[in-house]
Amino acid sequence: MKKRLMRCLLTLSAGLAPAAPAFAAPPTIEQVGDADSFGSRVAWIGLLSTGSVLLESNCNAPPFVLGPDDRCVTITGPAVPTTAFADLGRITLPKGSTESLICQWITPNGFFQLENTTAAPATGSFRSTATFRFESAVLNDPSLINPGTGLPFNGAIEGPVTMYNMTRTLAPGKFN
Repeated sequence: MKKRLMRCLLTLSAGLAPAAPAFAAPPTIEQVGDADSFGSRVAWIGLLSTGSVLLESNCNAPPFVLGPDDRCVTITGPAVPTTAFADLGRITLPKGSTESLICQWITPNGFFQLENTTAAPATGSFRSTATFRFESAVLNDPSLINPGTGLPFNGAIEGPVTMYNMTRTLAPGKFN
């Protein structure tokens, strides 16, 4: 009787057991698109922080000492000149750091302040665009073609990272 009750309980509990979760099949090589890197271990190979770009009325005496990757633009009136600076930061990866590809994680951040020093309301705008450039001797191979341009890479891959655009109207004497 005891065995029969135990068998009945086991049968009943087996019928009530939740079904095993159904997992999707792993992606195929065709879906992944890069069979050489699929399934490879991931290695953290560096961190990069760029210099600052200051817009000041006097770049000969900025409010703090400029670092080697910092830049200063002198503002002489209400209109700020459009400026572009290359090579505000760099990282050198040792040979053999990666086996097949580099995936970047980009967290852009920045700080800006608009100030209206006039006696009337004024509109101010701030726009920032960042780009990256990866240089490698491997990319000097003329048979490697950039799919975006249809031309050889010529030693480097370049592309946009992010863009920030803001416009505000400020009351006289206010800053934001």
